[in-house]
Amino acid sequence: MKQIRNRGVLLYLVLPVMVFSISACAYGPIIRVYLDEFVNLLPRWMQEGYDNFAPILLGVGNDVTEGQETPTGPAPKGVEGLVGEILTNEFTVSVFGGNAAEFSTPPKIFIANYTEYPSPPGGKITYYADTVYPFYGWLSFPNMGSWIELRSTERTTSIGVEVWGDYADGWVVVSVDGTQIWSGNTKFENCEFDSEGNRIVSPETCAGGFFYYIQASGLENTSHIIRAENAGGGEMTVYFFGLGFANP
Repeated sequence: MKQIRNRGVLLYLVLPVMVFSISACAYGPIIRVYLDEFVNLLPRWMQEGYDNFAPILLGVGNDVTEGQETPTGPAPKGVEGLVGEILTNEFTVSVFGGNAAEFSTPPKIFIANYTEYPSPPGGKITYYADTVYPFYGWLSFPNMGSWIELRSTERTTSIGVEVWGDYADGWVVVSVDGTQIWSGNTKFENCEFDSEGNRIVSPETCAGGFFYYIQASGLENTSHIIRAENAGGGEMTVYFFGLGFANP
């Protein structure tokens, strides 16, 4: 333990000298790339100390993207092809099929039903609705014009929302900082029908759903607001919001 402590002290003395003469606030993310390559050559105990200390030195500790690359080019398609309509080309809008919380690179999660699942630091959820139906982490909004949004309090270049739908859901419009970025019909006929054409609603006869993550990336590195609004045709169901670049 004493040997490890002494090594940690040595590391904390050496690293500030390496970066002190460089303007960390302006060039921190760039410097971090080169330092990461250098530190990969160091012993593991030195790498661990660097991982904890470098964000403070380089002034990037409040950036929830944590140095992840921002995608460029056309928006990637969801697992079933491009779903809905992308409404802006000011930045990259991606439509990913599946649960973003289970992606290989997930975002920082803010559950829609924040009263039962409190949000982590970094953002605040609010909504406007006459009626809202909670179900575990989900919130469903039956009335057109109802909305729910996440206002980030941390800097980020990527922000998104996980929308869900079944036979009762309808059209949703997603906007970022007041700019509409995506609209789509979230209705998903997930139940069986009897011989007379009546829908059979039960846990045994209904499965699956519309499960897509709508992400805006390539944004200015600052705080942002993402909103999902019920645009008619049924309910709107939101599972969570996400901060930071997500990738399946």
